[in-house]
Amino acid sequence: MALQSQLYADMMQACIESGVCIAFLTWGVSDSMSWISAKIRNNVYDIPIKDAAPLLFDAAYQPKPAYFSVQKVLLNALNSMEEKK
Repeated sequence: MALQSQLYADMMQACIESGVCIAFLTWGVSDSMSWISAKIRNNVYDIPIKDAAPLLFDAAYQPKPAYFSVQKVLLNALNSMEEKK
C-alpha cells in the first residue's frame, strides 16, 4: 500500500506541476467494482487477478492511504496558492 500511496501522490503532483492538467481520473471508485479485480483477457484465457486493489477506496468504500496522499498533495498545492496571494 505504501507504493500505491506514493504513486498516486506522484501522479497528482505531476498533474498539478504540468500546468495543463485539468482532471485526475480513476477508472472506478472502489476496489469492489474495479475492472482489474474482475478478469482480464490475456491472449485466449481469462485470468482472474486476486488481490487487485488499484483504487482510492477499498471494497467497503473506506478511503485508503492513497486517498490521503492525494488529499495531502492537493492541500499543499492549495496552501501554496494561498501564500502567493
